[in-house]
Order: sequence, then structure tokens, then C-alpha cells
Amino acid sequence: MGAHHTVEGLIEVNLSSRKVRISQTEQGRAVLRKIGSQIELQATRTALLEQHKEAVQINPLPRSMQPGKDERRQTARAKAVARQLEENPAVLYANASIKKHDDQATSLATSIDKLMVNASLGMTDTAVAEEVAVALALVRLSINTVVADSKSAYGSFCRGVISSLACAIISKHKPPRHSIDVVWVPAHSMVEGNAYAEHHTRELFIRADDEPSYAVTSFK
Repeated sequence: MGAHHTVEGLIEVNLSSRKVRISQTEQGRAVLRKIGSQIELQATRTALLEQHKEAVQINPLPRSMQPGKDERRQTARAKAVARQLEENPAVLYANASIKKHDDQATSLATSIDKLMVNASLGMTDTAVAEEVAVALALVRLSINTVVADSKSAYGSFCRGVISSLACAIISKHKPPRHSIDVVWVPAHSMVEGNAYAEHHTRELFIRADDEPSYAVTSFK
């Protein structure tokens, strides 16, 4: 599952994460504007409110986990996470995908077997869409763990500085009374819940092909 877009997805995530780093300085934004890169949403970064940041428990990214490399380490991590989560009913899996030719993105969060929340975004910034997916999961009640396969989004939440769109979603909700673990797994690693979330992002885009699209941002 997911093999047909693995290479494209890895390339897109890598490019988006580099753009985010470059766009954090005025000089970098000038370079991106010169080459015609879309940076409007990437350039707007916001610090999480302290009370929300304190509720999110997140460890630094594991080393030696480069896409297309270190496959043994990635497989071992995926298996370890799967074992850790198999008895936990309060887990959500965050995922996102973009559709460049329609200037459209979808962000969502699923349980192990059910779509819980999804958002339609009028943009094509993979990094922002992935952060929105994590944000949508974090504000759901009665969860204690969010699983994400985006290194870019995971790193942003680890630093506590995320896209203004993701931050706006979180800020509209009261901080949870309990801590929430954010866990990273390698993409396409066949962790059951993560594979289910990947499946739903594809299904939503297939469904969208048969419906009119609008350049708006909404979620339900």
C-alpha cells in the first residue's frame, strides 16, 4: 500500500521541509520569491501557546532515519511503535496529501479503523498540510497519542513553532488536562493505523474528483 506514490511523496516532503527552513529569514524568502516558489503560508510561523506546548509530549527525531536509507532502523522503529500502540484505543493517526494541479490539499486524522476528522485546504504546501493534520488530531477529546509520518511536521511541533494555520486550530481549543504524546513513524512502514490514514487521504482525493472544488479552507 502506498508504493505508487512513495518516491514522489519523499521528494515532496524533502523539498517542502527545505522551503520552510529557507523561508524563516527575509533573505531566504527573497530567494524563494525570485524563483517563483509559493511561500505565503510557509513564511507564517507561530509559536504554540505555552499551555498547549506543555501538554504535547514529543521527543527529538531519531537519528539515521533518512528516506530511502536506514531501512532496518525504520522497520525496527515501526514494529516497536506498532507493539506500543496495539493495546491503546486512544490513538489518532495524522496524514495529509496535496493535489498540485487543483491547488488543493487534504489533512485528516483517523483512528485505527475510522476517519475522525478531515480538512480541505486551498493550498499546495505539504509541510503546512501535515502540521494541520497533527493539529486536527491534537484537539480531539479523549486521545492520548498522535502518530505522524511527517518528519517536517514532527520537527515543527518538537520545536514548538508551527504554521499559523495549524496554530489557529489548536488555539481555538482549551489545552487538554492530560498530556498527549506525539510519535513519529516512517512513512509507508505498514503500521496499521498509519496505513489506514494514508488510504483515506487517497480516497478523499478520488472522491473530490467527482465533486466541485472551492479555494477555501474548511474542516469537519
